Amino acid sequence: MKKIKYKILGDDWTINFIPKDNPVLTVIVTGDSWYGICESTTFNIYIDEDLNKQYEKLTLTHELTHAYLGKTLNDKKQYDQEFICDFLAQYGVAISKDAANILKLKRKKIK
Repeated sequence: MKKIKYKILGDDWTINFIPKDNPVLTVIVTGDSWYGICESTTFNIYIDEDLNKQYEKLTLTHELTHAYLGKTLNDKKQYDQEFICDFLAQYGVAISKDAANILKLKRKKIK
């Protein structure tokens, strides 16, 4: 398991790379496994540590987007096409940079 401390929109988050069989990645109701989870209340993101590089970046970017949405919109659930375009225009580059920076930090910790 690898933990990386990272600041997202002014808040201190922990990005946790954990085994797929960790209960955190299991949906209690269905028993299905997920590749990532964002817990906005605890400022934790959990990512399956066994994903290949492509899916790891996609999953981390997805979970970072949840973090940005939670911080900027107070968990508004309905998004129309115009909203999505505006959100990406405002935060897309930052989210992508955060994902790349976190993965660089992860790779440094491995060595």
